[in-house]
Amino acid sequence: MAVNLLLHDPFCVLKDYPEDYSGIINTYPFKAVKQKFNPTGDYLAIGCSDGSIMIYDADTMKLILYLGNNRMLDGEIVSNKSSFFNTPACTMKNHTLSVQSLKWSSCSRYIISAGKDAKVKIWDLSCKFDCFITNSKMPIASATSCSCHNFEFEFAIWDARFYQDENKYAILCASGSCIPIILEIESGIKSKFLNLETMSYSNDNEETVNFLNDMIENEKKYGNCVSIELVDEICIVGTSKGWLMVYDLTVISSIRLIGFAKFCASSIKNIIMSDKKKHLFINSSDRVIRQCDITFLKQNNEPGFKNANIEFKHKYQDVINKLQWNSMSLSSHSGEFLIASAHGSTNETGLFLWDTSNASLVKIYENAGEELSDIDWDANKMCIVASGVDSGDIFCWSVNLPPKWASLAPDFEEVDEQVNYVEKEDEFDEFDEDLIKKDQLKFENEINLLNLLTLDKTDVRGNKNVCDLTFKIPISYQDIVHLRDNIEK
Repeated sequence: MAVNLLLHDPFCVLKDYPEDYSGIINTYPFKAVKQKFNPTGDYLAIGCSDGSIMIYDADTMKLILYLGNNRMLDGEIVSNKSSFFNTPACTMKNHTLSVQSLKWSSCSRYIISAGKDAKVKIWDLSCKFDCFITNSKMPIASATSCSCHNFEFEFAIWDARFYQDENKYAILCASGSCIPIILEIESGIKSKFLNLETMSYSNDNEETVNFLNDMIENEKKYGNCVSIELVDEICIVGTSKGWLMVYDLTVISSIRLIGFAKFCASSIKNIIMSDKKKHLFINSSDRVIRQCDITFLKQNNEPGFKNANIEFKHKYQDVINKLQWNSMSLSSHSGEFLIASAHGSTNETGLFLWDTSNASLVKIYENAGEELSDIDWDANKMCIVASGVDSGDIFCWSVNLPPKWASLAPDFEEVDEQVNYVEKEDEFDEFDEDLIKKDQLKFENEINLLNLLTLDKTDVRGNKNVCDLTFKIPISYQDIVHLRDNIEK
């Protein structure tokens, strides 16, 4: 895909945001509520209202994998020596209620999901197959038994995310507590971030010490932990009463509280931090999205951060209609653009796109006549997807890349209509062959040899290239056809 992008007009490929409506993903009979692209943008994971989780190919937008076991599909999938799709190795059952959260690991091999059934599931995609596609930098042994994990809780889980690339820990937002939970995946040990034995102070500031002690002793005062953002070793938590806490997870055994602030009196629904850890976006139930500048002060002689300073910068809201924002997403790198879905069911309340440098409204996307909820923005293919509240379908917007045939031949010129060809005076004259050979040798000596084995560090859009470190889902077309036929029936 990246090679083909080089053949297109750079002014078209390098657009800052998608502009054209590119179609719809019909998920019937399932109803999509959450969707998430994997880090390379090759696959789209969709969580449904009945607890199902499906994987779609991002290029064709077609279903290629169904996670878990479903009575509608049991016993219908072909499984033999010539077919490795949906083999009995995976025994994990899907959620019994709607999916609340859906996230990929950095290697695209694992998916962590949280549902309204108070369960957190770790899906290992490799255990679905007897054989699978890998590369030399990511060896994976053939799965002989199910390596997925299932964790049950006595309270609702709002969000769940992997911590760091090793996938040893997960960070959970749980109902009834303003402090998130650390889940040790292999052992299944569940513990809160902070307690009297492991709590650590960012500095000797008396205000910080008093706040931390009060938060531990009187959690109801600060509400429930309802939203979370993880960027490297930084964890940002939002509560149902408008509090924002910033934690340093550099040393997992000694969590540091390095910043806190109260932004509103209502629930913080979403938190997003830019890739460069400079800008913070907070979506709350008071119909306002706030943009803040965040800076981190390093420790002198110890690993991690000493303090986090949060300064308010911009405010995003609909002053006329007083719209509430369901979800939001951010463009890559420094987060030049912010997109949010509005609550409502009219054509004017679809997706709103802002320029984050001056908080100006750039574009309003048509929403096909229904309210949109969850959003995800894939920077690799410059694609935006949003799930419809009523239909449960996925609406897509992308960059329109018209064919450019002139890229296939250096002297080829495209014309809109037929033209009379005029022969040049010396076009068919004979040339000195020795002179031509000398020019050819000079050209071959000057150019660098093409390296077709080593990937570039970035793609044509400047995104970090991690294709050589990600898991590739095997394709069995026979089993995919059976799966789609069973769903249609």
